[in-house]
Amino acid sequence: AGGSASSVTVEADGGAERRDTDGVVVAAMPNVLEALVGYECDIDFQGAVCAVATTDHRLTDTYWLNIAHDAPFGALIEHTNFVPPERYGGQHLLYLASYVQSPDEWLWGASDGEVEETWLSHVADMFPRFDRSWVSEFRLARNPRAAPVYERGYLDMVVPYDLAAEVAEGVYYAGMASRAQYPERSLNGAVVAGYEVADHIDAKD
Repeated sequence: AGGSASSVTVEADGGAERRDTDGVVVAAMPNVLEALVGYECDIDFQGAVCAVATTDHRLTDTYWLNIAHDAPFGALIEHTNFVPPERYGGQHLLYLASYVQSPDEWLWGASDGEVEETWLSHVADMFPRFDRSWVSEFRLARNPRAAPVYERGYLDMVVPYDLAAEVAEGVYYAGMASRAQYPERSLNGAVVAGYEVADHIDAKD
């Protein structure tokens, strides 16, 4: 209202509730920012298909294995080589992941069962001692915007922390398209973005 953020509407107890505010920080993906306030971000994102296989046996003694050869996934992470399986009822957790550049790719459109068959078959090819009977659960997830595409001129496209000039006074952004997520997006970058936008707001008060 009047060129500044004065209230925010939230869902509470099954209904909408309006609350007065001096400002708002959007910490979601830039497409959510655009849907909320109309700010357009030109950064392209790649998607990801990820799976967690719950197994009865340990597969490797490695925590994180990047796959360099022609495999249907790009990383194999045995989480319970970092966090003890006792935390998970004695089960072992194997995380498989692959980036997707286009929704036209086979991986994005394949059924969960097709992905499970393809990925676990390749795990068996890589590790002959692996037995499919080890797997008690295979849970699959897809995200169309999992990581930015770092192309030439990327830093000119990052979303500024303070969107007063572009949107309204009191509207801020700290998310995947923030400067802190370059040259690699990470949980650490998300924390840094949060602190930097907080420092920016504090300096304006």
